[in-house]
Amino acid sequence: GEVAGARERLEHLPGAVGVSGVQRQGGDAAFSDVVVAARPPLLHPRVAWLDLDSQVNFALARCRVQDLVAEYEDFWCQLFEHLVRQEAEDVAKRAQETGASLQPPRVCLVGAGHAGIYALRAARALREWSAAQAEAQGGDVGMIESLVMLAPTWHTPRSGLFANLSPEIASKWIGSTLHSDSRLAKIFQSSHFSARRFRRHFAHARSPGEERLKAIAEWLFRRPRPFVQTDAAVMSGLLDPATAGDSGKLAAEIVAVAEELPGGVLVISADVDGKSHPSVSLVSELAGKGGGRV
Repeated sequence: GEVAGARERLEHLPGAVGVSGVQRQGGDAAFSDVVVAARPPLLHPRVAWLDLDSQVNFALARCRVQDLVAEYEDFWCQLFEHLVRQEAEDVAKRAQETGASLQPPRVCLVGAGHAGIYALRAARALREWSAAQAEAQGGDVGMIESLVMLAPTWHTPRSGLFANLSPEIASKWIGSTLHSDSRLAKIFQSSHFSARRFRRHFAHARSPGEERLKAIAEWLFRRPRPFVQTDAAVMSGLLDPATAGDSGKLAAEIVAVAEELPGGVLVISADVDGKSHPSVSLVSELAGKGGGRV
């Protein structure tokens, strides 16, 4: 019931989140943990490029590309704060209806890739904010008990004609080219929106419901949007987590958050050869710090 209610609410959010229940036995009764997992926003079926999206487009197009990371970090904080409050309200409502004493839900955040770092920072920011507020206002954030980071990365490799430009300038040129009607721009657009490029970035190949997700993703991939602040910003690395290029600093962040969360932090690293991969250097740094509750 808890998981079904959470899933129903998540389906109406304009972001991209999924929820699943993990049934465990604890003490004399069974309880369900709520696991909130991030997935690529590209595939969310509720997003439609209609009147509301036109307003979002207008606001997004006015945002400076160098401010996108800060806006994105704020978005993650708002999303998690909304989820835990809704979970607390749902449990309180059911307790009132049944007259039973229900345990508060325990939330585990799961983030993959860049999302793992954004989730890490959102969890820490929310707990710091909660500690500074009155208990009645910020206590719900305490339901976040643990965090899982799947193969965390923080660097977008740049290639092509614009790789030698600064990210801000490259984003402007790439976005302008995607909006242009010139012959050269049409060549670039045909490559950017090609089926080959789509298949390379489609993250749900060979997964359950692939055909449905693929149809939705293809439609969303071709919808009108401000390319400077979306596609071009991503290709230029402007949505890479801020100041996360230093694996030592990131490891220190993870250890600090793990000490604050009752369930700690689980880091699942990619199995790769060579020490140049970000997750490999991160694991080395974590091992050097003793791990703690990681």
